[in-house]
Order: sequence, then C-alpha cells, then structure tokens
Amino acid sequence: MSSDMEISRRAYEREHDTRDRRPPQSKENSTLGGTMKTNVVIYSEELTKEDIQLLLQSIRDSEQKSFPEKEIGVFLFVPELTTDEGAAIMSSIKPPFQHGPFVLGDKR
Repeated sequence: MSSDMEISRRAYEREHDTRDRRPPQSKENSTLGGTMKTNVVIYSEELTKEDIQLLLQSIRDSEQKSFPEKEIGVFLFVPELTTDEGAAIMSSIKPPFQHGPFVLGDKR
C-alpha cells in the first residue's frame, strides 16, 4: 500500500507531466457557472430502511429548497432489500422524482 506521501508525489508528477496528452477540459464545464454530469455515491453498512428513507427525503428536500428548477435522479442499490422494498422507499419520497423509481435489488 502506498503512503500518503507517495500518492501525493505521483499526483503531483501526473499534474505536471508535459507528456500528458489528455484533451483539455471544456472551460464551460470547468467553471462555476457551467453544468456538469455528476454522480454522488453514499456508502454505509450501518443504515436501516428508515435511515435510507430519511436520507433520501433530506436530499430531495434540500434539492427542492436550493435549486427547485433542477431535477436530480436517484439510483438506489441495497443488496439486502428486495426490489419491492427499495421501490417502496423511493416511492415514499415527496414530491416524487420525475423519473423512476429505478431500483436494483433481489427480487425475492
């Protein structure tokens, strides 16, 4: 396993490597005013069904308050839940999401 110093050194070298041939990032998407495709992953081994529902409702409430003109999508994957249980959690979120619910899980 690499030390923090080694990881930092490699990152610095990558950022300053003149051989880097990646295309430059679009200035539109790299500024604060541009829109970006975004994926946010939340991982925990300690949440209950009720915790998941509360977390998703809190995210939805924050979205509605902070930027009501924008729509976010939520993808829920909880291996311990059946598809129906996951769909029930997603369907409980108010106001409902424009698309979905999309749920992956065991169909038991």
